[in-house]
Amino acid sequence: MSNVMIFGLIAFLLIITAVAIVIRPLLKQPGAKRTAIFTGLLLPIFIVLTYLGVSNYQWVDVQTVESQTDLLTMALSMEARLQEEGGDAQGWLLLGRTYAQLQLYSEAKRAFTRSAELDNSIEARLGVAEISILINRENIAGEAGQIIEQILIEAPDDPRALFYGGMVAMANNDIPTFRARWEKLLQMSPPDNIRQIIAAQLEVTGGVTVSQEVGTQQRDAQQKDVSGLSVRISISPELESLIDSASTLYLVAREPGQAGPPVAVVRRQVSSLPLSLSISDSDSMLPNRKLSGLDNVLLIARITSSGNAIAQTGDLRGEISLNQKTDSANNINILIDNIVD
Repeated sequence: MSNVMIFGLIAFLLIITAVAIVIRPLLKQPGAKRTAIFTGLLLPIFIVLTYLGVSNYQWVDVQTVESQTDLLTMALSMEARLQEEGGDAQGWLLLGRTYAQLQLYSEAKRAFTRSAELDNSIEARLGVAEISILINRENIAGEAGQIIEQILIEAPDDPRALFYGGMVAMANNDIPTFRARWEKLLQMSPPDNIRQIIAAQLEVTGGVTVSQEVGTQQRDAQQKDVSGLSVRISISPELESLIDSASTLYLVAREPGQAGPPVAVVRRQVSSLPLSLSISDSDSMLPNRKLSGLDNVLLIARITSSGNAIAQTGDLRGEISLNQKTDSANNINILIDNIVD
């Protein structure tokens, strides 16, 4: 695995932790629910955006450039030459990529814009859109979003346009379009690490699950059954009347004291309780984090009428902690007896 990829994955995990810290107080503020959900969904995507921006570019041979200073010197020299020659669209495109590598986003946008003015290529226009988002993420609902939507009309199967097009749809709260674009992207066989992240975001919106995209592949490869934990979920009589046919139940397994995404998730439509479920490695959010690998587990049962994967005020909740080494994996009981405030 390259150093760039390692950095991208580490950054993604750090951002997931930060998101958990940021959205928790937002969820408790009246009127801030949509902001919290938007933040929780979009921040991880922006880390992937940065990662793809780095890994997808065909840089000049940076292995021969000994330092960022050398790369900047080369970029400035290239720009001086391009200013004299004027009409080299590919040169301006390469300059934009180089400035992006240096995180000089205003300079990168200027170079991409000049390249687009010369030949209006999809690559140059995507560069303008990418950098606009990195400069100000609100641009995804404005200038950058308009560019991406136009590109998708011209090239509906362009992977990068589909990726950013999903972000545009999410920013506009258009979940069906977001899902359609990213599900199409999954069918294009992206790298495994990117596939996992895309599938996880789709799962948050109630679509393709990580267990479908990743967990099933693991089970086939391992050719063994992981029985996991058997959980019986019931609800206190005082809250029973709050369940209806539109209610969604989430059974979540977490590592106690650890922020970030759950280790495993099971999602079911419910109209009444009690209900018996099992949760195992096949329900893992990411293949390198297995429920069976944890000694201590926090199991959370949550019922929501909105179907949202992020806890909201008014959801019904119950939890239990256990040690997989000393406690039985069977006959685990969770009583839903409180309301999220």
